[in-house]
Amino acid sequence: MSLTQDRIRVGVAGGAFDPPHYGHLVMASAALNSGAVDEVWFVPSGDRPDKTYRTAVADRIELLTLLLRDGVPEDEKRVRLCTVEVEVPNLVGTVELFRELRTRYTQHSFRAIIGSDLTKDLHKWRHPAALQREVSFLVVPRAPESEKEIINASPEFQIEYLPSAVSFNVSSTSVRALLADKKSVIGLMPRSLIEYVERNNLYDAIR
Repeated sequence: MSLTQDRIRVGVAGGAFDPPHYGHLVMASAALNSGAVDEVWFVPSGDRPDKTYRTAVADRIELLTLLLRDGVPEDEKRVRLCTVEVEVPNLVGTVELFRELRTRYTQHSFRAIIGSDLTKDLHKWRHPAALQREVSFLVVPRAPESEKEIINASPEFQIEYLPSAVSFNVSSTSVRALLADKKSVIGLMPRSLIEYVERNNLYDAIR
């Protein structure tokens, strides 16, 4: 068996998680069920100069911690939180993140988990040429696109389509809109997240 095969295969689910929701766990489940990865790590972004966040990084980490605590079975050890992007100053972009992860965790291999809606915009991400060489993407369907449509959207990138029996086409943007309008988000996030949002007056009148 090769060294690569001996490594723990990690699917990296990165993003703002502003806020996190059950859709993120559906993506993790699809990746694990595919057999393409052994673990899924949720990696929240830090305070990036090129992004606008609705909540502080501490709140986003706490919300993600609550999602994993209350949305994942206690004996499920394959899903975890990794705060490397918050810990390292000026760590911006997927290429930089993956280089840092490979430096820190030499016994692991890493692939990015993304929703199918993002594949068409990969060429707009930072350092697209390096991204093509250094990052392999596991794509989870979020809409009724075919595998061919998803892969053809960005053929120059390393993309593996993960067919899933379950899809969950919800975004943090739509959840924020519901919260801002004081509408129900039951079924979109655990009770503990809803209570945290209400207790700390997050997303009020924010889209």
